[in-house]
Amino acid sequence: MTTIAMGAGMMPIALGWAGDPSFRAPMAFVVIGGLLTSTLLSLLVIPVVYSYVDDIGNILGRFKLPQTTQRKHRSRNCHETDRKNPREPDNGTP
Repeated sequence: MTTIAMGAGMMPIALGWAGDPSFRAPMAFVVIGGLLTSTLLSLLVIPVVYSYVDDIGNILGRFKLPQTTQRKHRSRNCHETDRKNPREPDNGTP
């Protein structure tokens, strides 16, 4: 929406209907071209590149080596079912 409004606002300047066309028309063409380029990059090119990078990440993820140095962090009484009787208070002894 902003791109359309900016392009419509620059169109009279680019066509020479407003102001000095020899001075401002080249600037208007550059602004309109930049708007079109950034819109195409944002809507078409960036999603396609993201899709390709995601596919490459998925392919490389298949070849990931398993981690053998994982440590298990578990406290002594982290689960209610570890106790002998869940209704009795835990005094810290196994």
